[in-house]
Amino acid sequence: ARFSQNEISRLEGLDKCVALEELNLESNRITALDGAQTLVALRALNLAKNRVRRVENLAPHLANLTQLSLEDNLLTTLRGISGLDALMELYVGNNQIAELREVLHLKPLPKLIVLDALGNPMCDAGEGSDAGAYREYVVYHLRRVKVLDGVGVEAAELSRAKGKYSGLITREFLEEKLRRRAIPPPRRTTSADSSRATRRSPRSRSSTSARAGSRSRRI
Repeated sequence: ARFSQNEISRLEGLDKCVALEELNLESNRITALDGAQTLVALRALNLAKNRVRRVENLAPHLANLTQLSLEDNLLTTLRGISGLDALMELYVGNNQIAELREVLHLKPLPKLIVLDALGNPMCDAGEGSDAGAYREYVVYHLRRVKVLDGVGVEAAELSRAKGKYSGLITREFLEEKLRRRAIPPPRRTTSADSSRATRRSPRSRSSTSARAGSRSRRI
């Protein structure tokens, strides 16, 4: 179904379209994805050139979706995409995604092989203004991706990315370690603890008996 270049601002009236496999809503005024969850058979969804700010109501309902186009919107995060397990192609170029670590939301996607994110502020973000930092970061963390921003990922490129990031203490690694440290593990009783408790017991009983005898003599 094709409804591009209209004045559509909301996803309405889709309740009965449970068998729909393709939907093109490019160049409209859509701001939210409420109502999309009923399109359970959808395989391709084009929402390019709208006003979408975040991805909601797609996962896990659109379990058959293999292609999602969200170019030229107002996205600041990739949160909400990670539950689309069938997704193979994702187009999110020309949005407002600034943080490189947003691509980690795509890490759980088992079938994602094509990603286009060019035109986002994060593409210019790099360590020491390294122009290749964005691509190396994505290649390292999303190792299933074969085509990034229209360019194939070569084995040598993946090897360089591994050399740069493997063993590197990243912000994500530190946050995970701090999160785990904030939750103290349950204390385990050791043999040494048991031994100390056993050695204390006779003295405790002797002390109790002595106090009892002292009270009886006073009476």
